[in-house]
Amino acid sequence: MYHQLILEENKWTKEADNGGETGEMNDEDLEGDGKVDGDQKEFDRQREYLEKCINTLKEKHEKATRVHRATNTRVMQDNVTLIKEINILRREVSFLKNERAAEKRLSLPESSEIPVSTIEQESTGKCQEAAMQRE
Repeated sequence: MYHQLILEENKWTKEADNGGETGEMNDEDLEGDGKVDGDQKEFDRQREYLEKCINTLKEKHEKATRVHRATNTRVMQDNVTLIKEINILRREVSFLKNERAAEKRLSLPESSEIPVSTIEQESTGKCQEAAMQRE
């Protein structure tokens, strides 16, 4: 559309230069046609350049999108792994708190009511459970 406007504008300018006479052709009219062809060639050259630029930018954008997607996926997987580790550590902390509470109960004089073997079995079972969760 833009190049059509330029061509029409050139025609109006030529008609104004000729005083509105359109029947006769002189040397200036022939040179004007050459200029129109030159303008068209320049327009085409710029259009090709811009199309190449657009294609290059599209390719770069697609590549950046793929890289971003891959990075995002990797980060999410790392987060899942870290969350699992945090949960395991929380269980271990809970287990150790329970174990410490059991040891305190044993050290009290009233601890004779609870058999030691029962407490040992509980702590051993929880240690094994925590070890299995780590794996």
